[in-house]
Amino acid sequence: MRRSILCSTGLAAVLITCGVKAATDNWTNSVGSNWGTAANWSLGLPPGSGDSITITNNTTKTVTINSGTATNTMAIANLTVGTPGTATNTLDINTAITNSPLHVLTNFFLQRGGTIKVETHGFLQVDGLTSVGALGFPSAPGIGSFNLNAGVAQLQDMILGDGTNSDGVLNLSNGTLRVKGTLTLANWPFSSTGAATVLGGTLIHTNGENGQFAN
Repeated sequence: MRRSILCSTGLAAVLITCGVKAATDNWTNSVGSNWGTAANWSLGLPPGSGDSITITNNTTKTVTINSGTATNTMAIANLTVGTPGTATNTLDINTAITNSPLHVLTNFFLQRGGTIKVETHGFLQVDGLTSVGALGFPSAPGIGSFNLNAGVAQLQDMILGDGTNSDGVLNLSNGTLRVKGTLTLANWPFSSTGAATVLGGTLIHTNGENGQFAN
């Protein structure tokens, strides 16, 4: 299934406007590979503008974004990383082009077994919610991990521990994490855990941007 083209015509068929309808593109490769390789995705296409991207098949792997990844694959609507079983899916943003971040226009969900690593020169931008330990696989609760080892992550709102019986973990060892809105620990107070470990780097969460800590 490919992205569909939607067209509309004006009066007397003088004006024709076309656009690409956003789709869900699922990672299908059972092993790790590059984000920008078309054969790794269910649509037979790399991620496109406005797509909802899922990396949730149940084999342990690392999906890599690096300096060889085409920049036109790096603006997406939503992103979900996790597994329904005992595997671990990792998205590694490493040596990406600094002025072309992986840009999630809406929400980013790290479910059970989902990990993101932002490393040297990597850049992640999320305009909506970043949910670590998100709902998604309630029959197999576990841990979602957000690891910033270098580079930059610029987020709007972040929740650590956002699902029943699930944990959300933030590890900041280097680089810069900027949370512009609310940073929440354990959104489900009776059955989830949120934890943040800061060993180095910079965490920016200022009142000047109406930042709030909540639990």
